[in-house]
Amino acid sequence: EGTLAVITKIILKLITPPGRREILFIPFHSLHDAIRSVPDILKEGILPVGIEFMERDIINMVEQYTGKEIPLHNYEAFLMIIVEADSEDVVYRIADHIGELCLNNGAVDVFLPGSERAKRNLLEAREKFYSVIGHFGSLDIADVVVPRSKIAEFVERAKGIASEYGIPLVAYGHAGDGNVHLHPMGQEAEEGGEKVKELLTEIYEVGVSLGGTISGEHGLGFAKKGYLPMAVGKDKLELMKRIKRAFDPTNIMNPGKVLDLE
Repeated sequence: EGTLAVITKIILKLITPPGRREILFIPFHSLHDAIRSVPDILKEGILPVGIEFMERDIINMVEQYTGKEIPLHNYEAFLMIIVEADSEDVVYRIADHIGELCLNNGAVDVFLPGSERAKRNLLEAREKFYSVIGHFGSLDIADVVVPRSKIAEFVERAKGIASEYGIPLVAYGHAGDGNVHLHPMGQEAEEGGEKVKELLTEIYEVGVSLGGTISGEHGLGFAKKGYLPMAVGKDKLELMKRIKRAFDPTNIMNPGKVLDLE
């Protein structure tokens, strides 16, 4: 987060675009069924470009926001899996294998969009999640990472805690790496305050107890640094501060972000 160094140059390596891309949109009766499919896919040596999970609430919100219906939208949970290969034959072979694995884990159906426009509509629906959350409520986010196998348990427990606070919680994320995005919704979430902080604290504690940590890709910055001690412990926190002082003795690189040195 810019606390130890300044990036002066980035070298990018260009690769040849894939010959073919396919998207699978797969509904399940439960998030547990959906998540159970993910390790089976990866154990087969299949490495999709993306494995996204989502639940019915965010799908319904996207439909309201865009005015477009999403296929098979009435089920409880979904995987959106993106695969790429050099040829159409190979990409369809991979897609068929993924579909078979998901059906073996309780998938209701396997939807392949077919046309490029239909693929684009599905991808755009997923890309709009954050805008949709902002439209309907708060952009506050708990960006928790847990082991892939624990995603469904974590979401279930987090939603249970949120219901005790009377705060709805929307969940989606990257099933391939265990990254879960949780958004508190409703009036109290928009206003923030101690109730939301207490809710997030309990959610982070659950994530850490399942072998995870409190942030995967959105960082800590100012907003989340207060939760860091529960994830790393006192000794590691002190070590991080010593490293920070070694690289930045005058504390000029993003002072106050992630760590408080004073």
